[in-house]
Amino acid sequence: MKLVEEEKYRIDFLRSFSHELKTPLNVIYGYLQLFSIEAFGAMSAQAKTALNEMIESVKKSNEIINDLLNLAKAESGAVSVKCDRIQLKSFLNRILVEAKKNALLKNLDFVIECDGEPEISVDPKLFGLVISNLASNAVKYTDKGHVRVFARADDKTGIMIEVKDTGTGIPAEEIDAIFKPFKKGEHARGGFGLGLSLVKTYTQLIGGTVSVESQVGKGSTFRMEIPPLPKIDVSKVAKGQKADFLLIEPDKTTRDMLKILLKDSVVEEAESDEKGIVAALSTLPDMIITDFGLQRTTGDQLIKRMRTYPELADRKFLLLTGRRSSDLTLDGIPVIEKGNIDLQHLAKVLMAIRNDAIALVFCKGESEERLDRAKGIVRTQLAGRDSVEIDISEPGLSELCCLFDEAYFLTPTDSESRQKIENIIFRRKTYFSKENVVLEV
Repeated sequence: MKLVEEEKYRIDFLRSFSHELKTPLNVIYGYLQLFSIEAFGAMSAQAKTALNEMIESVKKSNEIINDLLNLAKAESGAVSVKCDRIQLKSFLNRILVEAKKNALLKNLDFVIECDGEPEISVDPKLFGLVISNLASNAVKYTDKGHVRVFARADDKTGIMIEVKDTGTGIPAEEIDAIFKPFKKGEHARGGFGLGLSLVKTYTQLIGGTVSVESQVGKGSTFRMEIPPLPKIDVSKVAKGQKADFLLIEPDKTTRDMLKILLKDSVVEEAESDEKGIVAALSTLPDMIITDFGLQRTTGDQLIKRMRTYPELADRKFLLLTGRRSSDLTLDGIPVIEKGNIDLQHLAKVLMAIRNDAIALVFCKGESEERLDRAKGIVRTQLAGRDSVEIDISEPGLSELCCLFDEAYFLTPTDSESRQKIENIIFRRKTYFSKENVVLEV
């Protein structure tokens, strides 16, 4: 208990201390910039040289403080991990521009190699920080020769990034300590001993490991590896209560809000992708609702993975995301944008899908007479089931139409609304294998 309290105190101290330092440094940096544009009068060449050295020193101090803040934030669990899909090769070329430029200034060869052009799911911010930090370190400690960044990724072995240099190398007795905060080797070149500690912390947050092989005078090879999500042994998953809905969402507030909306249903929840798979296999929910940016993968990739389990192949899936839904047109996966759908409408339609209701789909502006005739036709098909009316003029509802097993569409009289209806019918038939009834009344 005492160790936990001491660790919490250390983290809180780091965060508070760093904030207190950052405020006056920002003021100093601001005034130095005013001096640099001669806001207070002309300066001699000698004064400008001294000023530039001060500016660079303040920048370095700010970098150290930012590292302290980032370390405190990561160690306190305040860093959220949000996966996205990225093209690995182009991503590396983009984030390593600065390291490559610094290598060229030292007449070093800087090589980026990628095995193919794979698309991966990873938190781009944390992933990028790890790679750029390793590459910058390699350039810093290499005076001649080359720095080589090699990347490989596939579904079987996961992601591997290797940063190899012909630099000074690290003595064997120092290797165990270099990933610890505030630990610097005897031949360290500046810094505060935080960079590699952040590398290790961020790598662990995205589900990976980092290792190093090094020889003094010959160079070092840092390797980051992120394994694929493990295949769950279904026979070892304990069976739980049958659920109506499973919510896979990192944010607890969002999970709590959805549980309130679906309070009349049996709702299971999971905060991560891996826990989500286990919960799905345990409770076999009728519908699985997942966020897009998860800890180890993206929501659409998680859904594809879940569908490989025979027990989950016929479940209904919904992607509820903070991203713009227009950015995510996915085959066979409806996408709803958080904040762009009325929660009351969302709850009503989700409950209707759970109850196997028949949907009557129409566009705003339909005459009462045509709508009444369409309702009459649907009533003849209910056979004890419920029905729900869906106006696709309401944001997000058109995507939810894809989840109804049976839907009737009232064809609009105007061409623009007719096109919207036809698009939904096409999407349902092509990507969801759903039958559609078109009403011309």
